[in-house]
Order: sequence, then structure tokens, then C-alpha cells
Amino acid sequence: AKGINYVINQISRSNRDFSYVTGTLTSEKTLNLKIKTKQDSIVKDFYAGPNSKGDAHCFVFDFYLKNK
Repeated sequence: AKGINYVINQISRSNRDFSYVTGTLTSEKTLNLKIKTKQDSIVKDFYAGPNSKGDAHCFVFDFYLKNK
């Protein structure tokens, strides 16, 4: 739970076109992020798997501007 603000700040400060980024931690210790882009975007995502200890999982996503 202590790392939520760090993650949100890192995403917010990236060189992306985000209007806002918020996050909540569920009772199952899953971080749910809500990200709003300033322009229409396509999200590409994939599951990157568990960490070396098998106690955390990584879901990776990126945003691409829609072609006009």
C-alpha cells in the first residue's frame, strides 16, 4: 500500500499525454489504476508473469495515439 503513490507519481510524470492517473488497492492486494488520456489512444497490454518469488505479478500496458 505504501508504494501506490510512488507508482501513480511515476506514471503521471512520464512523458505521456495523461489527463490524470488514480489508483486503489483492493483487499486482495491488487492495484487498480484509472488512467485518462488527453487524446484518443489505443492500449496495448500483456501479462509479464510473476516475480522471481512468485508472490507478485506484472501486467504491462502502453498507449498509442489512434491514427486519424
